[in-house]
Amino acid sequence: MPTMYHQDTASDSTADLDHAAGSRFVLSFPAKAEFVALSRLTAASLGLIFELDAETLADLKIVLTEACSLVMQSGGSADEGPLMVEIHVDSNTWRVRVAGPRSAAVASEVAAPAVPMPETAPLDADVDPSDISLVLIQALADEVEFTQDPSGAIVRFTKRMS
Repeated sequence: MPTMYHQDTASDSTADLDHAAGSRFVLSFPAKAEFVALSRLTAASLGLIFELDAETLADLKIVLTEACSLVMQSGGSADEGPLMVEIHVDSNTWRVRVAGPRSAAVASEVAAPAVPMPETAPLDADVDPSDISLVLIQALADEVEFTQDPSGAIVRFTKRMS
């Protein structure tokens, strides 16, 4: 079943996404498409709490949805474990990590080398849906890292609030 917890990271030296002061939210749910809406609802709720403008919030929800979809398409099934979404919010930056079923189970993972993001190219009818996800994520996030190895897939992205 889905779970969520919040952690104030002002004094937390183990925060995975960043050691700066802020808030860390972790959401875990089955790696099934019908549960991805939970990540969008979580982002929407946090956006209201942190008073994000409508356009920035819409961008965050799209990027988060695409990151979840990309990670699920990149391997692993709900039978192998949950999809893990971590959101770290500080005064002007959101750092998000989406880990697939196999990689979410590895709490203290060693960072695998990042897979180079493909260059943004014109889309045609034969484009793989994961390529479309990458294009959207790159267009709407400030920083993006996609890692895939035998333990699973991870998407990290940063969105700065200007």
